Amino acid sequence: MHSSFLRECRSLPGHPHPSRHFWFAAPVLLYTCHRGADSVRHFTDQVSARAFDGLLVVEPENTLDTLTSLYRGGLPVVLVDDRGHRPAFPSVATTNRAGGASAAAHLSASGRSRPLVVTGRRDFGCVRERLDGFREVLPTGLVVEGEFTEATGRGAVERALASGRTFDCVFAHNDLIAAGALRALREAGLRVPEDVSVVGFDDLPMARHTEPPLTTVRQPMREMGRAAARLLLPGLDGEPIPDEPVVLPTELVVRGSAPGA
Repeated sequence: MHSSFLRECRSLPGHPHPSRHFWFAAPVLLYTCHRGADSVRHFTDQVSARAFDGLLVVEPENTLDTLTSLYRGGLPVVLVDDRGHRPAFPSVATTNRAGGASAAAHLSASGRSRPLVVTGRRDFGCVRERLDGFREVLPTGLVVEGEFTEATGRGAVERALASGRTFDCVFAHNDLIAAGALRALREAGLRVPEDVSVVGFDDLPMARHTEPPLTTVRQPMREMGRAAARLLLPGLDGEPIPDEPVVLPTELVVRGSAPGA
């Protein structure tokens, strides 16, 4: 998912600087932190050494306070806020609540009325927003919290079926969860979409290749990366960066797992 952000940042026109050599010819290092807080601690050492001039980050877990401190210390920072944290510094986000509502409206229009919702961890703002948006349109008490993994989707469906809970659709909070749900439904002998419809979230490349292809809410990953980079570049020349987040819309992509009515 995050590779889409980096591809868009690298594709931006050059921002020449005579004395520095960085990615896409601009004085900025794109830094992805795969080890969470440890990576960010290493990064702050680089900042102290004035190794680079700005930060565009897809936030690793438990690092928002550190990133806020870097911003308040004068480093231009832009966050690709795919977790819905709404930081106190410039960011690019998407319409998670509207995305959840669009999934619910599509399922409801298709005649579905008994949803199973499988979420990520609710300490993520995006999870709460997607769930709230969905429930505003299609209320449900059948909600299973887990991780953003295929195992979560598979286990949630298996447990719901074993407990005798009835549902005619699944809203998965990302495409990996949805893939696990599809597998569990198929192994239980249920047909998708005839017996149960499934909708995911993200529109990862894999969504086109599940069986059946996955209806999902598309996050505009490439556009978010491009917008974040364009937001950051003026800050490298000392210009102010707007604190208000840039919010890009989600879009429902209809495929075979939940076709229209």
